[in-house]
Amino acid sequence: MAALEQKKSYFVAKDFKGINVTNNRTAIGEGEFAWMENAQPIGFGNVKIVNAPDTQAGVTFANTVSYMASANINNTEFQFAFQENGSAQYVNIENNTLGNLATSGTFSNSNVQIVQWKNERILIIDPNNGYKTWDGTNLVDIGSIGTITINDPGTGYSNANVSISAPDQTGGVPAAGEVVLLSNTVAQVILTEPGTGYTSPPTITINDPTGSNANVTCTLFNQSGTGIATFSGRAWISEERTVYYTAVDKYNDFINVSSGFITLTDSTLRTNIATIIAANNFLYIFGEDSINVFSDVRVNSVTGETLFTNTNVSASIGSGLNTPFSRTSEACCFSIVMVCTPLWVQPLLKLAIPSTIYLRTLTFLSRLRQVKFLLTTFCALLGRLLTTMQARHARCSLFSLTANGL
Repeated sequence: MAALEQKKSYFVAKDFKGINVTNNRTAIGEGEFAWMENAQPIGFGNVKIVNAPDTQAGVTFANTVSYMASANINNTEFQFAFQENGSAQYVNIENNTLGNLATSGTFSNSNVQIVQWKNERILIIDPNNGYKTWDGTNLVDIGSIGTITINDPGTGYSNANVSISAPDQTGGVPAAGEVVLLSNTVAQVILTEPGTGYTSPPTITINDPTGSNANVTCTLFNQSGTGIATFSGRAWISEERTVYYTAVDKYNDFINVSSGFITLTDSTLRTNIATIIAANNFLYIFGEDSINVFSDVRVNSVTGETLFTNTNVSASIGSGLNTPFSRTSEACCFSIVMVCTPLWVQPLLKLAIPSTIYLRTLTFLSRLRQVKFLLTTFCALLGRLLTTMQARHARCSLFSLTANGL
């Protein structure tokens, strides 16, 4: 008689708990590993393979680096280094070659920022030298056409078109436009491409077999700023309290109807915008101690204007992490004390707090700036809970604890 087939047993591990090198291998838990090679447990059913160490040799930049960032241009990874003498270099990660992007004095010695546009170029914002772009070969100023003026509409035009002279810089994008006629005269020139690489206003010529004498001139535009991001098919540049944005699917068009700007006048932004960052389908606007969020970017189907939502998500957290007595610390201490006391006592506490609890709490919390976000969140949740419960005894007890402990 044939032997019975041995029953097979399978075990599928999804609850990864990491490596246990302390216990004997036969004694470790079902979700633990005795050894893992190039793998990192992330969560339930999620293990990521870690790439082996890169064997590329290091590079030495010519000068002290003040800012570094990476980007992908035409599917090639680059690391960019902007240096204190105003020059810039790049490293081609694919072949580990070092190249020069710009010579000394081209950029400011600090506060330069870059961002990737699609995977075709980088956009560079310089607080003193304006807006530039690099496509992997040519560094070009975003010297685009800003305004067009009809000095003389001419006469006799019937089928006109416009030609605009080439950019001054190699690699610049030629500007282009269309002519709008009214009663056989030039009424308007609409830009379809504002161009890049112009350092002086280009020559604009109206061509027509029958018309004559039209005279059209233009001015140039180069957006300055201190922060830059790409978000929702546009380039966004911050300067002081204003955020400028380009037209749809353009990095150089600041004049067409879907481009524009917004100036933040709210008191939550105490000084100027510190930086802007695009992440998680939002554009974050960081102030010294505030954060605004732009979202839901869309175009009005009737007017063509860009619409979006601007929401302040924090008035006590921002980029000023080194401020000794931050507004977050103030808000946290004041929330604990004021929420946990009867209303008739609060006016008296406002006078007493600065000389006792308030100052000591600020000093303590200033040493714990790294966890101030968690403290603020905890205080807000605690305040809501106590308000809902209407527990006077809990309010008095917590105030006593706060006064004695902090």
